[in-house]
Amino acid sequence: MKKTFLALALLLSALSLQAQTMRELWTSMPDSIVPYLNNSLRTELADYKEMKVTAAVKNLLGDTTTIEQMTAHYMSVKLNSTSELELRKLDNNTFAMVRTLYTPEAESELTLYNTDWTTKPCTIDYNVVWAKPDTMSQAEYDELYSKVGLKLYKLKLSDKDNAITLSVSTPLAEKTDKEKIKTITREKQLVWNGNTFK
Repeated sequence: MKKTFLALALLLSALSLQAQTMRELWTSMPDSIVPYLNNSLRTELADYKEMKVTAAVKNLLGDTTTIEQMTAHYMSVKLNSTSELELRKLDNNTFAMVRTLYTPEAESELTLYNTDWTTKPCTIDYNVVWAKPDTMSQAEYDELYSKVGLKLYKLKLSDKDNAITLSVSTPLAEKTDKEKIKTITREKQLVWNGNTFK
């Protein structure tokens, strides 16, 4: 009897998680994540989006925040003129958040959450964007890589599947080296495997 009750409770819990919509995730987000966008403003934005009108509000800093896209599994929000936020439901228990800041080059941060907004561990191999072309010697590659300096990584969640696109910029590299450095970088798509993006 206890086993039957436990199985039923787990099933109901799973169904509840499955039924959680992107709107529910968005409105349940702790205010501490984006302090200038409280629950009332997030709810107002979601209402506008569902009414199919411009989903924009003045946030608590006086800037404009806009929901640019909201589907069953994906959401894109322009927080202000220099930052954006993306959410993607990866499975019934996990969703990803990518926050990108433009200063002016893009730099992103990825966080994984359970549906109750507790964080989950996640690591990404950023080295996958660096690659030596077949036509380049190792010495040439090493010399060019040594000129890179600061590396900023941009992440972009897919609105269609559980993939994330990774790219790099080198804001401090000399202007004359930047084009050459592009020859040793590549945009890379990583796919969610149930634990991380690979």
